[in-house]
Amino acid sequence: MNYSKVAVRYAKSLFLLSQEKNLQEIIKSDIDLIENIFKTVPEFKAILSNPIAKTSVKKTIIKNIFDKKVNQITFNFLNLIIDNKREEHLESIVRDYLDIYRKSKGIKKSVITSAKQLDKKTHEHIIAFIKSHFKTEVEIEEITDSNLIGGIILKVGDQQYDMSIAGKLQKIEREFKQISK
Repeated sequence: MNYSKVAVRYAKSLFLLSQEKNLQEIIKSDIDLIENIFKTVPEFKAILSNPIAKTSVKKTIIKNIFDKKVNQITFNFLNLIIDNKREEHLESIVRDYLDIYRKSKGIKKSVITSAKQLDKKTHEHIIAFIKSHFKTEVEIEEITDSNLIGGIILKVGDQQYDMSIAGKLQKIEREFKQISK
């Protein structure tokens, strides 16, 4: 079976259950927590994807991390994934769940990459631009990359706007290469 299909099916099932129980915001918050743990604790992903680790050990880890911190539906869902030997797909399931949630709420995920941390005014200005230009709510992720030298790269959905100095220098370089041919 295609791995992406597995993740989408589990994500869709959890989302439909959250809708049925009217717990969309609570489950979304739980999924955000799981996503954050994947991002900040590399050992979590390593143990879940380890085929040698026993199911009982994985369940104990899930219990120690998530018991009393997430809704019972989310906790049961995590255990179901482990029981069904699908734990190596959990990170993809989380990503797909968040995509389904955003789509249902009309939210576009946006990534702002800048050379340094943006000040609050600039951050708010970019959010206002996205909301007015794309006529949508927005969820922002900020990334700092000193290689940009200055400016920003803005990704909204599948569109990218490169307004960085590094991007402009690369464009000039490509133009010079075209001329020299």
